[in-house]
Amino acid sequence: MFKKTFSLILCVMLLALLPASAAVTPTVELAAAAFTTEPMIAAGELHTVALRNDGTVWAWGSNREGVLGNGGSVSSREPAPQQVRNLSEVTAVAANASHTVALRNDGTVWAWGANWDGELGDGTTLRRTRPVQVQNLNNVTAIAAGKNFTIALRNDGTVWAWGSNYEGRLGNGTGGVWEDRSTVPVRVQGLSNMVAVDVSRGHAVALRNDGTVWAWGENCCGQLGDGTAVDRFTPARVQGLSNVTAIAAGAFHTVALRNDGTVWAWGANWDGDGTNVSSYAPVQVQGLSNVTAIASIHNHTVALRNNGTVWTWGWNSEGQLGDGTMTNRNAPVQVQGLSNVTAINTGIVHTVVLRNDGTVWAWGWNAERQLGDNDSDAWPRNITTPVQVIDPNDDSGFFHLLELIPCDDCGEYPSICPAPLEPCDDCGEPDCDGDCGTQPTRTLWDYDSNPNSWAREYLETAYDMGLISERVLQNSVWREGIPRLYIADLAARFIEAQSGMTVADFVASRDPGSLHEILFDDSADPDVLALARLGVILGESSVNWEGVRFNPNGLVDRQSAAVLLGRLVTLFGGEVPEIGEISQVDLPFQDAVPSWARGSVYFLYHQNPRIMSNTSSQLGVYIFSPQMQFQCQMMVIAMVRTGNVVG
Repeated sequence: MFKKTFSLILCVMLLALLPASAAVTPTVELAAAAFTTEPMIAAGELHTVALRNDGTVWAWGSNREGVLGNGGSVSSREPAPQQVRNLSEVTAVAANASHTVALRNDGTVWAWGANWDGELGDGTTLRRTRPVQVQNLNNVTAIAAGKNFTIALRNDGTVWAWGSNYEGRLGNGTGGVWEDRSTVPVRVQGLSNMVAVDVSRGHAVALRNDGTVWAWGENCCGQLGDGTAVDRFTPARVQGLSNVTAIAAGAFHTVALRNDGTVWAWGANWDGDGTNVSSYAPVQVQGLSNVTAIASIHNHTVALRNNGTVWTWGWNSEGQLGDGTMTNRNAPVQVQGLSNVTAINTGIVHTVVLRNDGTVWAWGWNAERQLGDNDSDAWPRNITTPVQVIDPNDDSGFFHLLELIPCDDCGEYPSICPAPLEPCDDCGEPDCDGDCGTQPTRTLWDYDSNPNSWAREYLETAYDMGLISERVLQNSVWREGIPRLYIADLAARFIEAQSGMTVADFVASRDPGSLHEILFDDSADPDVLALARLGVILGESSVNWEGVRFNPNGLVDRQSAAVLLGRLVTLFGGEVPEIGEISQVDLPFQDAVPSWARGSVYFLYHQNPRIMSNTSSQLGVYIFSPQMQFQCQMMVIAMVRTGNVVG
């Protein structure tokens, strides 16, 4: 309060000193606004994806084929949302059975997961467990993920596709055989002035700015709406349909929303017209009006009405309709116990929605925890009514897609905030009383990337010690290998914590004759260069990290981590044996440790056997596994334990 009052007084005094005739326009330097976007949700077969309004992407469920984008094992699952790392300022997400796609604010497209037919668009057919950029594509405004293929809409109204071209899915005039594919985007023929796109199992659909709908690809059941059951290798216009505002593609049917709030469908009849008769041309969905959004990806369809209620129809084998039963429906039924919904999406056999308070709800098949309810009591199972997606690291216990931003005059944090609190007086102070306009303090677990439960106490200690920097928090995943750049970051913070000086000041305090003259040709990071001067990191080679390359993205193994820790100990007076002083028989491990790492391993083991520990699960068998990648959480724990030795 004193600071704000003083600022106001100072502004008044300065104005009083100016001539009366002077026209004064105060200049206020404001910090750049944080990136924000509309939150949204997407679902595949066994996973779910969410976009927060801060532009970060979160995923949960099965990591089959790497669809969660966390770099983890493709046989793992995540029962609660985990952030997709190294991906920011995202404006849209899409998912299908085995891959996930994201659109960034700069118009680039990123994808991860299965890549059997080049559906990731990176020019290869290699599976990717982390996001990779789609090649030769920019200025994109919308994306959609199909089975083994992907499409994108550019800001010039053209549509581009990549991946499998079986049955003409890419719309470029070819196709028809399994082997036909493109690993980079190709333009869909004959389309211009398009404003929306969607895809599903084997066909794609696009909406033109004149309200007409165009479709191509598989047409076994009339899902293209052109009056036939003939596959189309280029787009064909859907018959008898105009004034369309939104489209959705199911496995064998297609759905459209008209500007009068009615819904129309065609193809195999899971289309909800009150019958079980398929149609090669659009028919109106019965008993549904005032609809604002539609979604489908497989054999059920979802609609959102303007009163915030959700309605579903089609297959219900796993409770994906949310009506409390597992009975198929050929006409819309209301999802039970759900209101104030603002966005909807469907997976293969589950459904997910977003409410106006930013909470996410899901129902249907939960075999791989794709509902995000973290329920381990009865797994696997189906859920026939909505459950809320949880977040163990949020104070509320639940996952939110809206940042809690102060937006009233008292600095309160209501459930929905339209915008951050804006400075509104001449001195740039918030126009309200009290301490408002500040964000809640972030804690370590706001950045949680799922460490093991036994590691949390050590990680919290390291965080309190200042060992874990923002860079490590934002980019590392606790259970994965730690890159060399981040281990350098940890080492620099270790030096600062032990010495009470910045790394630069610590370097300046050393005897110049003890410093190294090393310049890397692939890194100018100040922490890396300081550690190189100190001899803690000497470069990368097969022997003792010596050379001119630092290789910041290279993952650190256990033997190299031990050497780095030994060098840190030496900086603070520890007597680590030199190369050649320790033989293999001096170590308790049954496997061989290279000679250049034995001194550090020996010293650390005898100071505290748990600093590096062993990697065997058999009692009494000691295996060091020197070339095994060292997990990020293990490196932080080793730093804490080494600090206790130095201290």
